[in-house]
Amino acid sequence: MKGVAEAAQVAHLVSYVLSKVRWAIEEDRKRKGKLKNGLAFIKGEMELVTAQVADNEENLEDATQETRILQLQELAYDIEDFIEGLSVPGGGSGFILTAMGMDSRPRELDRIDYFKENIERLRKWQPTAIASCQQHIFRGSTDHGAASSPGTSGSSEPPLHTRCRQESKLVGIAKPKEEILQLLSTAASGGRQQQLRVVSIVGRRGLGKTTLARVVYEDPAVVEQFTHRAWVVASGCKGADPQALLNRIHRDFQRGTAGTTTTDLPDKRYLVVIDDLQQADVWNDIQHAFPQNDTNSRIIVTTRVRSLADACSSGGYVYEMQGIGEAESESLFWGRMSNRLNRSNALDDGLQSILQKCDGLPLAVISVANHLQGQGHNMLVHDCKHVDQALGNYLTGTDATRAFQKIRRALAECYDNLPDHVHRTCLLSTSMFPKGHQINRKSLVRKLIAEGLVVPDVRLEKEDVAHHCLNKLIDHNIIDPILIGVNSMVKRCQVHGIMLEFTVHKSVYKNFVTLIHNDDHLPKRRTPYPIRRLSIHYGTTESTRLAREMELSFIRWLMIRSSDLIDFKACRLLRVLDLEGCKGLGKGAIGDICELLFLKYLSLRGSDVNKITKKVKKLQCLETLDIRETQVKSLPIEIIMLPRLVYLFGQFELPHLPNETGTFFSEDSSLHTLAGVVINNDCCGLEQIMVHARNLKKVKIWYKKTTPSNNSTFQYKSFRKKMNSQKPDKMDKSLLLSSIEERFTGKKALESISIDSSDLAKDFLSFLKAPCAIRSIKLQGLLGCLPDSVTLSRLRLLNELHLVSTGLGCEALSVLQILPCLVYLNLVESSDGLWGGDFIVQCDGFPSLQRLRFQAPKLPKVDIKQGALRLLTSLQLFCLESSVTMSYFPFPLISETTQLELWLGVIGISRLEHLNEVLLHSSLGDAKVQAWKRIAMEHKNLPHVRKQSK
Repeated sequence: MKGVAEAAQVAHLVSYVLSKVRWAIEEDRKRKGKLKNGLAFIKGEMELVTAQVADNEENLEDATQETRILQLQELAYDIEDFIEGLSVPGGGSGFILTAMGMDSRPRELDRIDYFKENIERLRKWQPTAIASCQQHIFRGSTDHGAASSPGTSGSSEPPLHTRCRQESKLVGIAKPKEEILQLLSTAASGGRQQQLRVVSIVGRRGLGKTTLARVVYEDPAVVEQFTHRAWVVASGCKGADPQALLNRIHRDFQRGTAGTTTTDLPDKRYLVVIDDLQQADVWNDIQHAFPQNDTNSRIIVTTRVRSLADACSSGGYVYEMQGIGEAESESLFWGRMSNRLNRSNALDDGLQSILQKCDGLPLAVISVANHLQGQGHNMLVHDCKHVDQALGNYLTGTDATRAFQKIRRALAECYDNLPDHVHRTCLLSTSMFPKGHQINRKSLVRKLIAEGLVVPDVRLEKEDVAHHCLNKLIDHNIIDPILIGVNSMVKRCQVHGIMLEFTVHKSVYKNFVTLIHNDDHLPKRRTPYPIRRLSIHYGTTESTRLAREMELSFIRWLMIRSSDLIDFKACRLLRVLDLEGCKGLGKGAIGDICELLFLKYLSLRGSDVNKITKKVKKLQCLETLDIRETQVKSLPIEIIMLPRLVYLFGQFELPHLPNETGTFFSEDSSLHTLAGVVINNDCCGLEQIMVHARNLKKVKIWYKKTTPSNNSTFQYKSFRKKMNSQKPDKMDKSLLLSSIEERFTGKKALESISIDSSDLAKDFLSFLKAPCAIRSIKLQGLLGCLPDSVTLSRLRLLNELHLVSTGLGCEALSVLQILPCLVYLNLVESSDGLWGGDFIVQCDGFPSLQRLRFQAPKLPKVDIKQGALRLLTSLQLFCLESSVTMSYFPFPLISETTQLELWLGVIGISRLEHLNEVLLHSSLGDAKVQAWKRIAMEHKNLPHVRKQSK
């Protein structure tokens, strides 16, 4: 139930805050008596209020309960701010008094009394005028009951001949239908018998998965080929009765063919459609009930869960539903409208913004059309503008218009069915970003942690919890993956237009965010709650004026994109400050930022900042600093000496670090990622950090050679002598290389190193040897050669390798296939492509490789021998042309598949037993894309072929 979910959500927040209260009680040394007792009182009373809210969630109306939950949430935020103020240097409410030699406890006791009064009010809480006025503001999902599906028993479904006529009106269905039909009717190849195959249709809600499955199921050719057919809806089966879905299939077979059940099918060709499968347990319970005969039988599964689609179609095929294009969206919209409607250019223009928000989702387009259809020929541009502005209200249920009932239910189920508070919080946090923005996954995780929105559980650290939640959102097609990185990890993601509209209005109602977008302010109504998170994007001076009129003293997360800055001094409780791409960050603005004592995350990426002031030493809580793509060329020592700094991003020179800083890095520094440092022959402070920083795991280095150096390799004696010197004024490159070698093994071993320099990369390879615990290496720059095969065979922990613009030929690169545990290999050339020859992978070559990427203007001829690349699942060919110059034309003596492979430049695709995807350049011609799809159809795994996202 929705009330249960909301109560559990705020209970999770309160539990997290109470953990901080317990810490404050335990750590209190100076604040005895009343303060300590007050904190203990808060802890006990908040636990009682939370339990009371959970107990009463069924006895109160939705809006009444939600109002109480919101008030409890806001009180929890206030208590958290107070507790953190006790621990942040200079952040407590009594800091000024303490600095003046006065006792700060009276001020703190006043806050304790304030919290006591509010907790008591919540315990005796009754609906107020605020709650009454919110009764009609938001009711969440007001539609109840399961969605009707085409095959649900007892559903009012149009007869077959009516559906066939309706199919001619479906927009964008022809091509997907053709591909699914081809999968159903594919003949046996290579002497293989055609056993049972499962075809999964996967995509977000509203894309038309059920519609596609239905038109295939009722196609006359399918009806003729599959004399035994069954259609069932799985969404109602959640494991309580393992046989529930199987029983439905039995009943449907019996209705279609007299008395037939799954036990009667060993020698018959059958088709089963399992619509809206949501639970892996349900599939596990029934999959073994279908006979594995050789009659080309098929199962079609529709689901919105990617991992479930993959599990069902092991040895089969996953078809990913795509949204319809702009022209198809317009066609679908106008096809739903009355023919009497007076269509005009002005009306077309008025619809553009709505259709852009629909973002190719057919159900959204249909909902808008059904709503506007009521206006008939009187529909005006004004009506379109109203729908555009109120779309979020229609989707969330604030304005419960019947035309949006189905899509409102679908979106609400996506949100309400998320497992817990952290998953919902991760989704709500995406509403901070403007439409179309590609969200950097790791940056979002760091922001969530910095703001305290993610807490560890008994098994996982905070970062792992956040990544797990985002994986869930992506797996369930709530968030779209945009860029896939190493080990299938999504690096960038995006929220679909309609889901973003829903999420924005959900977040605004819950007082999770306040938005100013294009000078439009959400929420438009006044609320009794303070602003906690503010996002401003694409604004003018009007946006700045709106922001300046707000009370910002409680704000915790501020994001500004393409808009003027605000007064940072007013945001004293700020934890997260994201100013990516902002202008006007002069000395004054940076100085104000340095007064934000609670700040944990600061992104100035792509801004016009050119210098970081020494006042940054005040940011004792800072965990992440991102100054990439700025004019900041050097850093003051005060940044490096921040005790809680974990992630430092940019391209900068380090200051000279005196010897005594070694103790700080060994004992107090939290630095984990240093990406990256610009060095020259006078390496300055990097050696100190490399030798002493015990938490350092990831390093990126740019090497800028300033003077010729005769000593291009390290010398142990020289290194020891200089490191023992009390005044290492100048340190050459060999010293840095030796300090890197010290991070090869042991407790201080690096996880990842990136070097952008021909000279330094060559020298790094010259002493790379086992044992070495570094798992990821990226080298950019011309290389003379790679280590010998004996050395490479001993690098048993290296699982990720990037080689960029090395100038090495295919023969030289072929030695890499001896690496025993390499999982991901990325070969990038920016100019003439991979240099010369064929890339031949011999038997047993790359025994552990799962993902292989070529990125170059031209793809070399790739020849995969039998037994090579045994574990490869993903082949990524981001090349527009092939080095093979032959044209594709029929050769009578070789198979069509071999001819296609010769033309495309990759020989032996069928030998890749675990291949499940082929990614191609975004601009590759349709002829070659179709050729790859034809090859995929002949592969036993039917790997998915698609272009990379632009």
